[in-house]
Amino acid sequence: MYEAKKVANLIIDEFDPERYDLTNLKINKIIYFCNGWFLARTGKKLIRNKFEAWKYGPVIRTLYSELKIYGDASIKDKISYLDYMDGIKKHVKYDDVTDHDRVLIKKIASYYICMKASELVELSHAPGGAWDVAFRKSLENGGEWEAITDAEIEREFARRGQFSTLN
Repeated sequence: MYEAKKVANLIIDEFDPERYDLTNLKINKIIYFCNGWFLARTGKKLIRNKFEAWKYGPVIRTLYSELKIYGDASIKDKISYLDYMDGIKKHVKYDDVTDHDRVLIKKIASYYICMKASELVELSHAPGGAWDVAFRKSLENGGEWEAITDAEIEREFARRGQFSTLN
C-alpha cells in the first residue's frame, strides 16, 4: 500500500503531463481507477489514502492540495516535500513500489491517460458505483464530502468485470 503522492510521481514520470494533459482532476481519477482495479484483482488496496466523493468524482484531499497550484492546467513538476533535516525541497520518491505493482499501475494508467478529464469524471460517476453511493450520502449529510469506502470501491470494480489489459 502506497502514499498517493508516490503513485502520482510514478505516473508523472511515465506519462508526459503536457502530452497527456495530465491535470489535478485527471491524475486523481487515474489513481482512483488504479486503486479500484488493484482492489478487484488482488483484494488489497494500492493507495493508503482515503478517496472522498467530491462533485467531479473521487479525490484524495492531500493530493488535490499539492496539485491545486496548477488549477486546471497540466501538472508541471513532480510532487515535492521539504526535508527538514537539510532544508531542501525533494521530490517524493516511489522506489519502494514493487516491480509487480509498477507494471499494474502503468497498464491501468496507460488505458485511462488518453481519455479527457470529462470522460474520466463520467466513468467515475457510474450509477450505483462507489462515488455515487458516497456522494448521495454526502448530500443527505448536508454536503460534507464523504469518504468512499474500500468495500464500495472493490464492489464497483468487481462488477465492472475483468480489466483485459491486466492479463
